[in-house]
Amino acid sequence: MRNEGYRALGMRRLAAAIGYAPNSIYNAVGDLDQVVLRVNARTLARRHTALSAVIDPERAARDNALALADAYLVCVAADPRVWSLLFEHLVAPDQPFPDWYAAA
Repeated sequence: MRNEGYRALGMRRLAAAIGYAPNSIYNAVGDLDQVVLRVNARTLARRHTALSAVIDPERAARDNALALADAYLVCVAADPRVWSLLFEHLVAPDQPFPDWYAAA
């Protein structure tokens, strides 16, 4: 996914990349939507940590806003395909988000 992006992602390719059978992933995680949601949850958690780290309560609001913008751009530039997965992947409209995703 990091090399080719979301459109190239599939269970067979993912399984081959990590040395597992596709059925093992289905049994452990669920379908491809569940895999993507887990990747997205980790991505958002990492971004939250990175962005929170640049906030300084002693600094002016404008300086914090600029620091956030810079940190955001660094995060996106460091892993653009993983970041874009947040926007490219669409869950079916009738599919609710899992409880663990909201808690992540």
